[in-house]
Amino acid sequence: MSIKLISPKKSVNSAFLKLPVSYEKMEAFKSAIVNLHKKRDPNKDEEYHKGEFRDFLKNFFSPAYSVQVENPIDLAIFNGNDTTAKPAVIIEMKSPTNAAEMFSEQHPNTKALQELVYYFLLEYVHLGNREIKSLFISNFDEYYFFDVKDFIRFFANKSKPIYDQFLKFVAKQTSEQKTSYFYNEIAKPAIDDFLKSCDISVVHFSLESAVKAVEKDDDKKLLPLYKFLSPETLLAKPFANDSNSLDRNFYAELLHIIGLEEVKVEKGNKKVIQRKKPANRDRASLLESAIYQLEDDFLNKEECEAMALRLCITWVNRLLFLKLVESQILMYQKGDASYRFMSSDKIANFDELNIFFFKVLGKKIEDRDEDVLKRYPNVPYLNSSLFEPTEDEKHLKIRGIPDAQMEIFNKTVLKDERGKRAKGTLPNLDYIFKFLDAYNFASDAQGGVTSTSKTLINASVLGLIFEKINGYKDGSFFTPGFITDYMARDVLERTVVQKFNEKKSWKCENLEDVSDKIEDISEANEIVDDIRVADVAVGSGHFLVSALNRLLAIKSELNILCDADGKRIKRRDLILKVDNDELSVVDDEGEPFEYKPGNEESQRYQEALFNEKRRIIENCLFGVDLNPNSVNICRLRLWIELLKNAYYTKESGYKQLQTLPNIDINIKVGDSLLSKYPVQNGRLIADYLTRDERTDRKRDSLKNSLIEYRQLVQEYKTGKSQGSKMMLRHKIASLKSRMVEDGQIEMFDEYKGTAGDTIDFSNSLEWMFEFPEILDDEGRFTGFDAIIGNPPYIHLEDMKKTSEIYGSMGGKASPVY
Repeated sequence: MSIKLISPKKSVNSAFLKLPVSYEKMEAFKSAIVNLHKKRDPNKDEEYHKGEFRDFLKNFFSPAYSVQVENPIDLAIFNGNDTTAKPAVIIEMKSPTNAAEMFSEQHPNTKALQELVYYFLLEYVHLGNREIKSLFISNFDEYYFFDVKDFIRFFANKSKPIYDQFLKFVAKQTSEQKTSYFYNEIAKPAIDDFLKSCDISVVHFSLESAVKAVEKDDDKKLLPLYKFLSPETLLAKPFANDSNSLDRNFYAELLHIIGLEEVKVEKGNKKVIQRKKPANRDRASLLESAIYQLEDDFLNKEECEAMALRLCITWVNRLLFLKLVESQILMYQKGDASYRFMSSDKIANFDELNIFFFKVLGKKIEDRDEDVLKRYPNVPYLNSSLFEPTEDEKHLKIRGIPDAQMEIFNKTVLKDERGKRAKGTLPNLDYIFKFLDAYNFASDAQGGVTSTSKTLINASVLGLIFEKINGYKDGSFFTPGFITDYMARDVLERTVVQKFNEKKSWKCENLEDVSDKIEDISEANEIVDDIRVADVAVGSGHFLVSALNRLLAIKSELNILCDADGKRIKRRDLILKVDNDELSVVDDEGEPFEYKPGNEESQRYQEALFNEKRRIIENCLFGVDLNPNSVNICRLRLWIELLKNAYYTKESGYKQLQTLPNIDINIKVGDSLLSKYPVQNGRLIADYLTRDERTDRKRDSLKNSLIEYRQLVQEYKTGKSQGSKMMLRHKIASLKSRMVEDGQIEMFDEYKGTAGDTIDFSNSLEWMFEFPEILDDEGRFTGFDAIIGNPPYIHLEDMKKTSEIYGSMGGKASPVY
């Protein structure tokens, strides 16, 4: 047990590490480092160096956070800048020449660490300050940062002697019993015990090494240090691609383009999205344009408005997805402009956009027209149902939207030629392209220094926006990423351990135990891939994305990640972990993985990540929602996650992206709490046939149908052309109907005269038939290994009515739980 020094790079949140930093900010940081080093003066005391370091920290934290002396603490960074703010970072300073009292790896139990422990206990135990995020020691030359969790676990532990000793010392402290007594008699033996009990990771860097990095213009080394010395790291503040943070500017302007606005309802603080009021409506917005085209087909204005909004959501989903696709491709192609397609010079009007949706993206490359191939030579085939016409598009496709001048949002992100906020009007489609281009949509940014100041909009933030727009009628209930990831981690780690114990007759208690016992990595992958996870109110798919990321991280922790040939990808080469509900892929030094098409090692890793994600999405993740828009958005989110690791195929000379699989079949529309046919007690489909005294031939026919059903579903998932997909869907639907007809029993008649007259089964989700992956060879419903997600949000006034309807079924309308 000892002190283990780690670099700032290894301690910075990997999702934050991937964010680019502007050239201006990096140059200012370099200047601050050099200036700090110049202030070093061995002839001056601790107070002088403390003052200079305080001024250096103010570059990063002021004016939002105060940096000052908080007696008796040498220096502190406060969690705010007003009188109520508390110290969040506690700093112990020594002069450069005070080697005797300074902390080091070889001599850790010195006065510097003893003082830091005392300051921590004063704040955390005596004053009840729970806002402390980190602690560090510096002599101006060397910097050592401690994780507050280690201090809480040991020094604030009531079972440790130091806890009571500190309280007694504070209560009895007199002029005769000064802090030196605490340092020598209480802190020193406690620190010895602390150092013996566990390995302590301490982040370390030296000012000299930072200056040398500046001299060499080594941004690769300076970037992690810049991000470490930031509010996002030292104060654990949210950052730009934090999945819990909504970019309000992007969101507000997107609503404006659609023709919507967010308003507070009269009761409470809930916000809902609605059509703009008449005085503020713009005829060139997507919603108003769609309503104008549809209104002659509808007598009911509400139905017309509802369809128009559904169409707008479909179109916006496609456009946002395509911007992510374009950004990903441009990242792979190092910004080659020939790969850009989301612009007015490529797609001049809505009629051309309609062609792009269905004649380009909706068709395999070999099936595209010659004219299309010439105009869009670098646009991949995405194999997504997102680019199949919806039922609503039988009434209106996007080509029906007229090209018109649209008023620019009053708080637009767009700039005019003078760099001022743009005003006036723009052609509506051109406005959409310019608006999207004003943001950075790189779905898996790689960090670095950039000359652009574009705000990053990543997949998680888009998920939040999808959720809010989708919940426009009633307000949305978006679950923050830290909650979804916590739940996914808690449930899935226990599920994986349990699964291995069941399959292998082990008695493991945690993932580390499982990892130590694994010998056959192929078998281990099969066990993990056999886990079935369902979200029965899937919404935007947030929980399923968290589950996907967590299962990948678990595979990495178990050291069972494999490439296409089944060869292990070792943890020292590639580590998968989840930070801020985002999957990060880094090497052993904490460097983010970057895909380089055609590079043998990079290609191997990218293909492995894509295939691992595909297997988990196809085999492990299932979702249901009553709202069709939610189902479409969930599918979109999962496609985006796959897109992050899309790779160029060797067969195409690394010119074409690997086709995405058909993952939409695992996400179904329906009422997950309502089923005509019960699944309790694991009864067999064949059992129902016996009860009804049907023939063996009928029973065998049903079993054969089940086998065929599974084969069709697997064939669908492999990814066929749109024509084949349509044919397969019809076959699957027909086969399910036949299974229901062959397997149905007369029990449904029992409802008549009771609950049957009041229950609408038109949206019921038939678990016995919808997911062949959770039926055994006899048609037995085996169920899921884990159910994850939010409980249903029900208004109190509706609860009595709801409970009466579901309760009157006597348990025969079957909830999965």
